[in-house]
Amino acid sequence: MKKTFSVLIMLCLTFFCFSQTILEPEILNKVQASVFEVVTNKAQEGGIEYEKELPFSRLPFSVRNDKFNPIGTAFLTKDGNFYSAAHVFNLYENSIYKDYYIRDRNGNVYQVDKITKFSTNRDFISFTVKDFVPEEIAGLSVIDSIPLNSTVFSVGNALGDGIVIRNGVLTSQTYETENGEWKWLRFSAAASPGNSGGPLISPQGEVLGIITMKSENENLNYALPFSELSKVEDNIGYTYIPFYYSLPNLVSESFSYSFKKTLNLPMELKDVQHSLISDYENFTVDVVKEISKKFTYKGEKGLATLSGKAELLNTYYGSTIPITYFFNDKGKWSLTSPETTSYPIEDEGVIQIGYLMNLYMAKIYTPESTSVEELISSPKKYMDYLFEASGFSRNIGGESVVIKSVGEPKSTEQHTDYFGRIWQVNQWNIDFADSSVISYAIPLPDGIYVIYVITSNSEATAYKADIGFLTDYQYFTYMGTIQEWEEYLNISEKYLAKNEDFRTNISINKQEDSTKIAVGEFAFDFPKSVFDVKDSTNMAICTSFFEEDDKVVLTYRSLDIYTNKREQDYRLIHVNRVDAPLKGAQKNTVERYNQKVDEVSPYDREPYNYEQFTYLDTVIFPEGTTDETKKDAPYVYVLAYEIQGQNKNQEIVDFAEKMETCFSITEASEEKSPAQTDTKTETSSATNPAEAKTGFFSRFK
Repeated sequence: MKKTFSVLIMLCLTFFCFSQTILEPEILNKVQASVFEVVTNKAQEGGIEYEKELPFSRLPFSVRNDKFNPIGTAFLTKDGNFYSAAHVFNLYENSIYKDYYIRDRNGNVYQVDKITKFSTNRDFISFTVKDFVPEEIAGLSVIDSIPLNSTVFSVGNALGDGIVIRNGVLTSQTYETENGEWKWLRFSAAASPGNSGGPLISPQGEVLGIITMKSENENLNYALPFSELSKVEDNIGYTYIPFYYSLPNLVSESFSYSFKKTLNLPMELKDVQHSLISDYENFTVDVVKEISKKFTYKGEKGLATLSGKAELLNTYYGSTIPITYFFNDKGKWSLTSPETTSYPIEDEGVIQIGYLMNLYMAKIYTPESTSVEELISSPKKYMDYLFEASGFSRNIGGESVVIKSVGEPKSTEQHTDYFGRIWQVNQWNIDFADSSVISYAIPLPDGIYVIYVITSNSEATAYKADIGFLTDYQYFTYMGTIQEWEEYLNISEKYLAKNEDFRTNISINKQEDSTKIAVGEFAFDFPKSVFDVKDSTNMAICTSFFEEDDKVVLTYRSLDIYTNKREQDYRLIHVNRVDAPLKGAQKNTVERYNQKVDEVSPYDREPYNYEQFTYLDTVIFPEGTTDETKKDAPYVYVLAYEIQGQNKNQEIVDFAEKMETCFSITEASEEKSPAQTDTKTETSSATNPAEAKTGFFSRFK
């Protein structure tokens, strides 16, 4: 008897559990007639090239043969309106997907027509569909609430595999996080990507809410109570997007903003998207402009405003990869550069590439068969090089296929940074991922420098603005052979402005028995018998940031001219200007300057050895400086020499004396920086060494 009673209890419990975990056939049929996949047209490949044919055969049959791309779910209610989650339709985020459709259980596809109501913060949307005739049983009823711990069902296009129904429990109601304006329904029924926009229903097939998101930390999901839709006025589209915005090199700073816009509806989907995307992108650009005002060089938190500027202004750096100035987590300006790896490309070209601040930064040294102008004017070519070096690939059914090229850019424009430098801005489509490649490129004497990122189309405008901001804080060492410099100085004005300093303050003048080189205030006239300047001779220029009136400008700070170290008779001549430390400079900064003023070793004109070379450094003071006044000198110059081999003391002394007959300085006025002086730089015409030195500078021994 007890055994029979136990069996009856188990059967009852089994029936009870079974009844709670499935929908009755009649209800199931109604739900299936009322819930739809949201699909878009499949993306085209465009100009993308791969190392081999894509293995689409690895994809499931249904995926590779589907003409559409499933992205979400929608459902029809008895009032004749369709509902979904607003984020499914990318209302304010740019995307390649412009036309949206619903697909019913029989595979019929209908285009979304007019938007009748939406709210982005509550994440719902209602709309109509073109030429749609519902099944007789279609249209779900709505219910305000059911008790907690009741059985609920998530219905949706889970993982793009068609409409799937899964059961769970209504676990709780949770306040929305910003202002607690409403409570989300939280439930345990499974929900996967593609479920967004589907209905959360009761066992009777009544709609409780619209499925919107998944919990990050636990197996619980969220739905907007359907009753919340009445809180938004009919025929209104409400957009509210709160967000924090940060810029790549402002490490410790983020700023709170909110984008708001109300649209009068109904309106066609494409018109809603056009209006919101345009306004949201413009809002993003304005945000970057607003932040820029605060952090520009002379802004409230600019490099020339905060303490610590004494170590960053009037200072030059030598680096093959450009340096980035950034605002660190201690609220001070500092500098950094990415760790890089080198990658060989065709014709002895090399790519030096690194990753910093969520951006790729690369210098492409031009192949022997390509000039800098040819490379900077061929965005497809240099992006092909970068994809080759980066090894980007596409995964198809678990197999990675390397992308060789993204083709020609879809758009090309120019950006002029704070210092007047011209950057080439290009954008490529990667349609299969609804993404873009954004690049900023600038020519240098020995190659081009590129900052680039691969990002979703929805963030492309923001990244374009971010990198534009970052260009103001890029510091270059300009280097190349004499031949490369000559090509660079003659590059088209499209890539190097006619009034840019490199056009007006650098000259290379080859003559039969000498070569004259002038850079800012420095000038050399090299007789071939003393220093034979060849096409392969190298020249490097360093600049520094210099405060002038209400701006910060770039000034020339050092010049190196040198032969190839692999050559037998290696020689280097270096000159740089060192300004007296600014007020508030650190102790070691002051000590380093005093070391030069006091001509303490190695600045004592005495030869010395380092590694496999012999060196000699000497200090040059401004004209009119005496032993008594040199402590007050506003700046000094350092002339340095380097030759191959150790202990070549007399040889380097002789070399230095000959070089000084070839060197001259056009000193800037006290009011102006060297690169901004009205006095044009010219090579010295003096034939008497003493006359040349007296005319431009004085040296103490």
